Amino acid sequence: MKLPALFYFFFPLAVALLSVWLIGVNLGGAFAIVVTAAILCPLAASSDRAFKPSIIAAVLASLGAASGSASLLLHEAFTPGQVAAIGLTVVAFGLALAGLARLLIAIRFSPTVAGAIVTLLAMAWLGWPIWLSPWLGFHGSDAVVARLTAVHPLLAINAIAPQFGYWPQSRYMYSLTGLSQDVLLSLPGSTLAVTAFHLIVAGVALLLLGGWRVVGNQLCAKPTS
Repeated sequence: MKLPALFYFFFPLAVALLSVWLIGVNLGGAFAIVVTAAILCPLAASSDRAFKPSIIAAVLASLGAASGSASLLLHEAFTPGQVAAIGLTVVAFGLALAGLARLLIAIRFSPTVAGAIVTLLAMAWLGWPIWLSPWLGFHGSDAVVARLTAVHPLLAINAIAPQFGYWPQSRYMYSLTGLSQDVLLSLPGSTLAVTAFHLIVAGVALLLLGGWRVVGNQLCAKPTS
């Protein structure tokens, strides 16, 4: 059954709002909105084999999840500027995931498999401060962490909302990651780098996808002898 286009906006919005309501209007709630995009945007992008409807669905899903960040204004500690930055981060992140999902579909992955692979990659990307930290004790790892941190959605959001504490040193994270303990961690100054990075990923994916489609069309049009 084909779902109406607006479903892909309102469903992520509802999930984001529910997540904030369950977790709270705090840093965890902001993180939940990013995770909502990580799960639902690749699925929206792989909802149809056809390119145009799936991209529309993915854009709507990104905007829907990002719109959930407006609920953070219920907490007086969040400013409109912070909420806008969080929303833009979520949109860029969602579009990057959508582009990667469509790229996998173009190279003959099934839509279901493509959506699942990109969702897993997104969760791995969001979780690297935990699973990668045991391997970050080598010489020069501070520079690696600095580059990864600058384009990490959750850490960038933490950077613009310092009033909620330092995520890697929170009660839950302190025992799970060595960041800021064994490895120097400095949060980025803004969400500009993370937004630009994910928009570039989305753009590159779409350019590769366009090139792949052109080559495919030429091969299909080539006469057989």
